[in-house]
Amino acid sequence: MTKTKAYIILISMMFISILSMAGIALPFPILAPLFIDVPLNDFNHYLNIHPKILLSIVLASFPLGALIGSVFLGALSDTYGRRKTLAGSIGLSALGYIVSGYALLMQDYLLFVTARFTTGIVSGNVSIARAIAADLHPIIDKTRAFSWTYAAGYVGWLVGPLAGGYLMLLGAHTAFFSASIALFLAALMTWVLIAETSTQTNQTLRLGELMWKHNSLRLLHNPSLRQVFFIALVVNLGLNAFYEFYPVWLVETFSFSSVQIGHHTALLTLCMVLASSLLIERIRHKFGKVNTIITALTLACFTLVITPQISPDLILYYFALMGILIAFFNGLLPVYFSDRYEAFGQGKLMGLLTITFYLANAGIALIGGMVSLLGAQWSVVLGGAILLIGALYLFVFDRRTSFEQAKALR
Repeated sequence: MTKTKAYIILISMMFISILSMAGIALPFPILAPLFIDVPLNDFNHYLNIHPKILLSIVLASFPLGALIGSVFLGALSDTYGRRKTLAGSIGLSALGYIVSGYALLMQDYLLFVTARFTTGIVSGNVSIARAIAADLHPIIDKTRAFSWTYAAGYVGWLVGPLAGGYLMLLGAHTAFFSASIALFLAALMTWVLIAETSTQTNQTLRLGELMWKHNSLRLLHNPSLRQVFFIALVVNLGLNAFYEFYPVWLVETFSFSSVQIGHHTALLTLCMVLASSLLIERIRHKFGKVNTIITALTLACFTLVITPQISPDLILYYFALMGILIAFFNGLLPVYFSDRYEAFGQGKLMGLLTITFYLANAGIALIGGMVSLLGAQWSVVLGGAILLIGALYLFVFDRRTSFEQAKALR
């Protein structure tokens, strides 16, 4: 593959990531206002269950489905090709968003949760995008490919919530129908623009055999990869505590509207984009991957722990700082593990890391939902404490594995 062709694939993947992530993030500022500080109805008081518990179930349903999908989608792309698997999964996600919009239009809570869950199954394709970025190495430096791909995803998270906040004014269902259009476009672009990057395709494997014997969870038989799994899980638990509950905190503490949540989410993601595209490579070369990750995790911990003390005039600074810190540890952690364990297959490895994100997303939605009964800010504080545990875990892991490698070379 030539350098020009590699960059064409990377830039095309960035546009697709923007559309795909915008579609997924578009409903993000909508969910909390549907359940918090609004009159009770059959949707937000289903079976007389507390609205915060119902919200937690909704928040958990999508990542729980994506968790299941992440188990085999990355491995599926290793076997049948990145292009086919990514285009197909994005197209099915678009159909799921149509059903979700219909459920909101009909005020059918059970159908909405079911649609979010099944949509999640075919939305666990982040691992494929990451695998494509990894496939371009060494033609394109892996840190650059990952950081650009992440930056594009963050642009989607910037545009999506902004659009969702304003579309909420036309009805919550409108945002989901609009998301389906964005996802259909992303699927079409994937099919037309992305060349196949995997050189290990083996289409003789049956789908059932692949899902059972060659999925990402099989990597957990390796002791080192089990440690990778748990480190990524802890970090993602802390990160998702922030992602899931800062909208609830903003509504509960400051009575923010969906538009205001969209604005602050846009600021958060704008800082992620700028840090990913302009700062990560420089910081990594100066301080090293591990030191940068651990420092960013520690600073994020202290930022989240002081959430109850944040006043309205500090909220913008709070979100800007978190965006920069998230970009550092979220962008470099997959690169760190990809460099060490690429022999296991980038699709499977990225699938394993994606599993931890959605497992953490589902788990913290339920745990944080219970904690949020005391106040949503405490769910965010819990996330900060978990990030510190993740930093310590990574520090010990890196020192131990580096010592073992040095000992093996003697």
